[in-house]
Amino acid sequence: MTQREIAELLRAPGGAYFADNTPAMLALETMIDTVGLSNTLYAMAKVCDYKSEHIRSNWQDPKLAEHWDKRGNALTLIAGKYPMRNP
Repeated sequence: MTQREIAELLRAPGGAYFADNTPAMLALETMIDTVGLSNTLYAMAKVCDYKSEHIRSNWQDPKLAEHWDKRGNALTLIAGKYPMRNP
């Protein structure tokens, strides 16, 4: 699925709402099932890093950039501390 297709799916009515059997929840579950929880958390941390750099470079808002840095660091810590292992 392309990034554009995912964005369209999430823009659909109820699409970005994370409740049982919504498109967003099913997409997230599929990602976790495919690459694992730790890799999904690392990917989310990377998104936080990208957002932080974008804000710092383009919006000159260090407080908001720091917000995204902290969230990214927390996700990285959790992903590394509790790696998923296949039985």
